[in-house]
Amino acid sequence: KAAIAIAPIFFMLAISFAGYARSNISPVVCEEANSADYYSLILLISNLCGTIMSPVVGRLGDILGRKRLSLICLVPFIGSLILTGVAQGPLVLGIGFGLLGLFYTSLNAVTNGLIIDVFDQATRTRFLSYINSANAVAAMLGPQLVGLLADNIGAQRAMMSLSVLLGIAWLLMMFTYPDIRYVGRNVSLDVSGMILLPLAIGPVMIALSTGGNQLAWSSPWIIGMFICSLVFCVI
Repeated sequence: KAAIAIAPIFFMLAISFAGYARSNISPVVCEEANSADYYSLILLISNLCGTIMSPVVGRLGDILGRKRLSLICLVPFIGSLILTGVAQGPLVLGIGFGLLGLFYTSLNAVTNGLIIDVFDQATRTRFLSYINSANAVAAMLGPQLVGLLADNIGAQRAMMSLSVLLGIAWLLMMFTYPDIRYVGRNVSLDVSGMILLPLAIGPVMIALSTGGNQLAWSSPWIIGMFICSLVFCVI
C-alpha cells in the first residue's frame, strides 16, 4: 500500500512544480518568446482553458478511471511545457499556455481521488495527509526551484526541463498504480454546458483584456465579442 502511494505523491509534486512555473515565471517566458505585449491575453487563455475542464474532470475520472485519465492528460501536459519552451511568438505561446491550463486543471483535480480509490476509509486519511504534506513542501520549494532554473538556464528552458519530472510521474503511474474503473456507475457528461460555458465567458474576457491595448474599444472585433458573450449567456 505504501509503495502504491508513492506514485500519486510524486505525481502531485511534479504537476505542482509545473503549476508554480506557470504562475511565477510566465511573464519572463512571454518576454523570452517575444510576446510580452500579449502576456495578459495569454494568461487569460490559460485560465479560461482551465475553467473549461473544471466541471467535467471528475466525471471523466469516473468514466475512464483516474489512472487512465492521468496517463492520457500527462502526455499533452508534457507537450504544452515543451511548446511554451520553444515558442517564439504569441500564437504558439498562447496555444502552449492554453494546453497547460487545460491539463493542469485536469491533473490537479484527480490527485486526492487517486488516494481515495486505492485506500479504505481506515487508512485513507493518513495517506491524504501525506499528499497534503507533499503539497506543502511543493509550495515552499516550487517557486525557489523554478526561479533557480529560470535564472540559470532561462525561463523557457526551465519550463521544458520540468517535463522530465512529469515523464517520471507517467512511468510511476503506469507501472505501480492499479487500474481502477467504476464501470457500473451511471455517469453522464453535460456536453452542451462544456461548450456554452467558454463561449459565454471567453469572448467578453478576451475583449476586456485586449480592449484599449491590442484593439480599440470601438473595434468591430471588440463589439462582436461582447455581443457573442451576451448571446451565449442568454442561450
